[in-house]
Amino acid sequence: MHIKEGEFQGLHVTYNLIDPLEDFNPKFNLADLLSKLENDGYDGINVTHPFKQNILPLLDRLSTEAKEIGAVNTVLFRDGKRLGFNTDWIGFSEAVKSAGIEKSVSALLLGAGGAGAASAYAAFKHHLQTLYFYDPVEDRANALKTKLKLLFPQKIIQTVQPEKFHLTHFDGIIQATPIGMKENPNLPIDPKHLTPDRWLAELIYFPINTPLLRAAKEMGCKTVDGSTMAIHQASAAFELFTGARANTQHMTESFMS
Repeated sequence: MHIKEGEFQGLHVTYNLIDPLEDFNPKFNLADLLSKLENDGYDGINVTHPFKQNILPLLDRLSTEAKEIGAVNTVLFRDGKRLGFNTDWIGFSEAVKSAGIEKSVSALLLGAGGAGAASAYAAFKHHLQTLYFYDPVEDRANALKTKLKLLFPQKIIQTVQPEKFHLTHFDGIIQATPIGMKENPNLPIDPKHLTPDRWLAELIYFPINTPLLRAAKEMGCKTVDGSTMAIHQASAAFELFTGARANTQHMTESFMS
């Protein structure tokens, strides 16, 4: 997406995939990697699971949204400083608008990591009033609960365990865990919670059609896959990297190809 959009705009853009588990020692140090990329002349980087929260202490400044969400997916190297931004929440905001679910008032969030925090933030910026969420890491779940309550004191925010899902009322489900990715093709939730009157927002985009998304479609739920979020977060990141506004139609064509 970034390279093609650069070509459309007459910019020479190089965008490389760096997988620490493949390109570096499995016991690599994130701080060392960040220094290496900065010294190698990168203008910036995108950050994905599982580094969106771990990278925070290594940055010099955070945007307001990144600070409030507590996660970064875009870093700029500028004048010896590392600047952290979050464009995931923009991507999720566009996703819920495109699916027509931005006026929902309650949701169940699966996953309290960086993507989950960004999607919760975006949902509250719309009409969401009540959020139930679950994460198997209790400390992470409690940390997100505390942060969201400070940001949105008028909202109802509760953690809930899977055995209590059936006791909670929610309009839809936000799936923000890595369960369903190619490496972990399982279901993060019992399909019985996918009732036809509920929607599902799946954040995974590799693969596009996850097992949970397929189950939701079969159940007759309104669904939105991870492509819209991926495209719009990339468009916002492109503008940060280059200073040029991305054409989302171009980005979409590149993504779908």
